[in-house]
Amino acid sequence: MARINSPLISGQILVAEDLLVSSNGQYAAYMQSDGNLVLIELQNNNHPYWSVGADESGGYVAKPVPGGKYFVAMQGDGNLVLYNGTTVADAVAKNAYWSSHTSGKGSSGWLEVQNDGNLSITLPGPGNSRTPIWNSHTSWVSMRVDNGVTALTTNQWFRNGTYLLSPFHKFAVLLQNDGNLVVFPTLPESPYTPDFSTPLWSVWRDKLPFVGQPHGGNYFGLMQNDGNFVLYNGTDPAHITGPYWATDTVQSAHGNFVFAVDDGFFSPEYAGGFVLCRGLDPTGDLMQRIYPYTAWMEVMGPRIANKPLYQMAIPGTHDSGTYGLDLTMGFAPDSDSTGDILDPLGATTLLWAKAQDHDIATQLNTGIRFFDLRIAETLTVPPGTNMPNPPWGNRIRIVHSLYGPLLADILAPIVKFVDAHPKELVILYFSTNKQGLMNNESWAGLAEYLKTVFTTKLAPQTAQGATVTPKELWDQHQQIILIWEDANTASANGFWFDGHCLDKAWYHEENPSLANMKAFAENALKARTDTNFLLIPGAIGATQTLILAGKFPNIDNSNMGHPKSLEDIAKQVTPAVSDWLRTDWVGLPWNIISCDFYELGNEVDDVLWRNTVT
Repeated sequence: MARINSPLISGQILVAEDLLVSSNGQYAAYMQSDGNLVLIELQNNNHPYWSVGADESGGYVAKPVPGGKYFVAMQGDGNLVLYNGTTVADAVAKNAYWSSHTSGKGSSGWLEVQNDGNLSITLPGPGNSRTPIWNSHTSWVSMRVDNGVTALTTNQWFRNGTYLLSPFHKFAVLLQNDGNLVVFPTLPESPYTPDFSTPLWSVWRDKLPFVGQPHGGNYFGLMQNDGNFVLYNGTDPAHITGPYWATDTVQSAHGNFVFAVDDGFFSPEYAGGFVLCRGLDPTGDLMQRIYPYTAWMEVMGPRIANKPLYQMAIPGTHDSGTYGLDLTMGFAPDSDSTGDILDPLGATTLLWAKAQDHDIATQLNTGIRFFDLRIAETLTVPPGTNMPNPPWGNRIRIVHSLYGPLLADILAPIVKFVDAHPKELVILYFSTNKQGLMNNESWAGLAEYLKTVFTTKLAPQTAQGATVTPKELWDQHQQIILIWEDANTASANGFWFDGHCLDKAWYHEENPSLANMKAFAENALKARTDTNFLLIPGAIGATQTLILAGKFPNIDNSNMGHPKSLEDIAKQVTPAVSDWLRTDWVGLPWNIISCDFYELGNEVDDVLWRNTVT
């Protein structure tokens, strides 16, 4: 085997087993003994990345003689030709079987393996320059990165089995051999390798949906010049069989972009997530965050594991199940009879009863961990009939002046979620809007039903109460806390009775205002002395004054203007609460925040931020 330094000039040949090597010693053109010309990575176990047989088959003019001798010649006419034979004397047309089809374009052609992995034919140009007339289009090979790189810039890529480090080496992201992209903390000493015993989150588990399906085999991740980071099936950017996951960050113009794991540089609550930035700096011009809200408790584990629950910051939703209120079912038993008369079709009632747009699964996946569930038993079989009552999950519904989803449909995504995320704790608060909506039998039946749904994942109330820590619950594999309005069944079943564990600062005035709401909440926060959960509902409910101000704007007014719906109120309240969390309430002991239409502000982000600074 001869090792020839690039370039191969006119009249020179490579015979079988010869290498034409780039000047940096990283890449080579290898003339195989089977007659195929192959490009290989010398510093990557001679990994092949291009060949005339696989990538330039259109250049074949005949078939190589089986079992023969072969060579490649850089001809004086600028043509690169593969021949049957072993010497220049064999370089006659009848012995040629592949060509670059570049004859007649000039003389003194050179064949060069470039330092970027590209194979090119060049002719003399002005001065000492060379003009390319053909190339293998393989410069992408030089854009592959190995373990330990701290960012992926435009056109850079990495194969499965490779990990990237965050800029300050706190985290690593590994593209596993099954195609999953997984974030780990790093071991504390150089070279800061991933701590594979502690996976934090992954795109398979936490950032669905996919844009395709991983096929099995080879995978790579690519930072594209359009701003999108994409996971592909395939061995490299020239051999793709389809994408299967992407950050969905395509920009209007091509340019320089960076993909990296965030150390918390931009904001500590996002540590362990992904960032995409414009330019070349992973701590520079932030374009998009990709954060695992589905697993935020697990990712924040080092910060919150030993923190009592009453001291944690927990994002919640108010009237969590009202996304599914159904006009066709008529008015619920908690509705105002006057409203029924004035609004017989329920259209206005729906506007003022619906407090959320997103279903339970979406709320969970976007970080919500406290759910306010207003319930009523709504289906029983009349006495004297022989039909059995349906299961309790189909007898109890969410109600808020109108009927909402069945309890079974509320709980199903919660069960699926906690099964998939063993360190995420979920608090479910069951209450009624009106006395009599749940009788003793209803509460008892519901309790038995919930025990069969959640089984050993239920966290019973103990003497610790809300001083229990996430780690203590994780160690027992307990993830569900049931806060309960009915004292008797709470005690009998080990549930958390709200009168003993939950303080609520619910603001209500007939003509409410943001200023009064803020003052009311601040007074409750400043007066907090116990170790109960403290719920601050970041919401203002419907009142007659608000409804009339929206319905008759020329006649009636309110401190909130002329709102037409609860959502109109939330457009004022939810962003304001988010702002207070980061400003005036920084030093106050808030615990659970629950907003209407929580996505209208930055509730989840601002609540999670608190866990990183206290």
